[in-house]
Amino acid sequence: MTGKLRWIAYATTVSSSLIVNDGAREALVKRKASLLAAGVTKVQGQFERGDVVSIVDSSGKEFARGIVNYSSTEAQRISGQHSEVIDEMIEQRNYDALVTRNNIAFLDT
Repeated sequence: MTGKLRWIAYATTVSSSLIVNDGAREALVKRKASLLAAGVTKVQGQFERGDVVSIVDSSGKEFARGIVNYSSTEAQRISGQHSEVIDEMIEQRNYDALVTRNNIAFLDT
């Protein structure tokens, strides 16, 4: 694990989370994908772009952490939506993914 990923996984205080469906968990763990809004079922807590959040599966188990590309308000707005509608919902779109692959640290797999 690189220094950046180690920092994301262990050296940060995390108080917010993104709850993901089973398909998103599988895509993240097995297919090395980024976390897209379509896979997020719930946003918990308050965060800003660039904060570290927990990524939690449908059973409530945290399996990863990542640096988010959107605030909690924006994430709530686009959760469950496909990437092509983000432009219509977010004023300052910066990524298709809520969390890009290179900013995800897995706690277990």
